[in-house]
Amino acid sequence: MNAAYGYTALGRFEESKAIAKSGLQKTDDSIVLHSELAMTALAEGDAGTFERESAIVSRDPATYVTFMPFSQARRAAGHGQLRKSEEFLTQAEEITRREGMAELQALAICHKAWLSALVGGKSREKIDPGAAFGILQSPNVAVCVANVYAMAGNDSAALRIVDDLSHKRPQDKWFQSMFLPAIRARIELNHGNGAKAVELLKSASSYDRGEAEILALSGQAFLANHQPQDAEREFQSAMKLKNEGWQNPSCWLSQLYLARTYVAEGDTTKARAAYQDFLATWKDADADLSLLAAAKAEYAKLK
Repeated sequence: MNAAYGYTALGRFEESKAIAKSGLQKTDDSIVLHSELAMTALAEGDAGTFERESAIVSRDPATYVTFMPFSQARRAAGHGQLRKSEEFLTQAEEITRREGMAELQALAICHKAWLSALVGGKSREKIDPGAAFGILQSPNVAVCVANVYAMAGNDSAALRIVDDLSHKRPQDKWFQSMFLPAIRARIELNHGNGAKAVELLKSASSYDRGEAEILALSGQAFLANHQPQDAEREFQSAMKLKNEGWQNPSCWLSQLYLARTYVAEGDTTKARAAYQDFLATWKDADADLSLLAAAKAEYAKLK
């Protein structure tokens, strides 16, 4: 499955499918491999295959909820379809509650708050991620909640959780080098401290090549610190992950961030093309999103 997953992430869909189908013949029709075929179809935009494989995976609710609705929600959010994203997460909440999967239930609740903050902006009422703690306070849930608090400007709440996690997980490289510094960097960016954010994110550079949101955050830090070429590199790296199974919305949002980087560099030709690509991706986005209105207004200034 790991090989199939890797080929999908690289956009080598036929090779991924061939490996998964070979595995099905050797494992008596493994549900997990059907989930991989579904995820490949989602990345490829093959709706028919996705529905067919998802129906097979749904026979095992635990596997289904682990792979399907979260990725669908993140992909929908990345295309500006926040209402659809929330529907997928509501489905995830219902299944996880029924199946007794506390961490995934808590993450579904936190995901709603995260995606609303990331994509909804000022056009959506803020969702308190702290409700997830009423289900479970695991490290994964805590880092999600802290990230949303940082995005919402609730610095003190975010830092309390970050400090607690740092104390409890001193040997955890992912947390100490990437997730926790990223939250601190986001807080610095909220206050216009690009240089400090860049410094904080240096420790993540050895681990973040597969983390679109942190790559995008790094790009924003470079841009705020007047390093547009470095920002460009990070945003392009994030965009390359759009086929990866996680389906992080920052893969598509980075197209907008890249357009803004070209504007900062004074390259209106590249900026126009980047805005056009982003708006094409968001052609079916929720019409009331402030981010969509901002992108259209910014693009109009370049005509």
